[in-house]
Amino acid sequence: MTKLPAVPLHICFENMTTPIAKIRHKHEGEGQMLAKDVMKVFNDRLTPLNKELGFKRSKSFSNGYQRMNTQEKCAIYWMQFDKWGFDKFFGSRFTVEFQLSDQDKMNNSFSERKRFGQLLCGEILNRVNIHNQRVIGRLREQDVPVDHPALIIANPLTEKCPLWPRNNYRYDGKDDCWIHYIQPEDVDAASTLVVAIAQYIAPRIMNLKSLDLKN
Repeated sequence: MTKLPAVPLHICFENMTTPIAKIRHKHEGEGQMLAKDVMKVFNDRLTPLNKELGFKRSKSFSNGYQRMNTQEKCAIYWMQFDKWGFDKFFGSRFTVEFQLSDQDKMNNSFSERKRFGQLLCGEILNRVNIHNQRVIGRLREQDVPVDHPALIIANPLTEKCPLWPRNNYRYDGKDDCWIHYIQPEDVDAASTLVVAIAQYIAPRIMNLKSLDLKN
């Protein structure tokens, strides 16, 4: 059984050269966490696992990694960030996608792609749900200015902001599964989840022709 890395209880920011320390420093100064800064944290945490499994940076997926598997398929995984970007009131989110194709290429006609929620069950998904509930539980909708652009484009049928996640959000296997963050501590915890997801799925698709972990 794959041993999962523990979720850290606290973070030490004394070493300001680490990616998570840099993102903390930038967040405190500008209130922003860009996807490229978050990816630096993920890259740092994923390096040992990628090296062990033989994954290298993808040339087609800017936030991804690839290698050929035993079935002559290119196994790729990458982080897909929310198109809305980061907002200091709503935070942001990302998902992890996996693909098997004939080559390291996006939208290849001979490719099969799935997001991590479709490939997981049990403990890791439960940890994702706990993480998301913790992040979403800190958001304060009443603090959002009435003239916030996201509220202006709110769905007229629901009068809800498209960025605002459900307070009782729990992935049930039907919707896309996303991982939320709004503070640097959330990114640090999310990086642990990313490693756990990659640690579980990546080795299993090394011998498959299709993304079906049941076989």
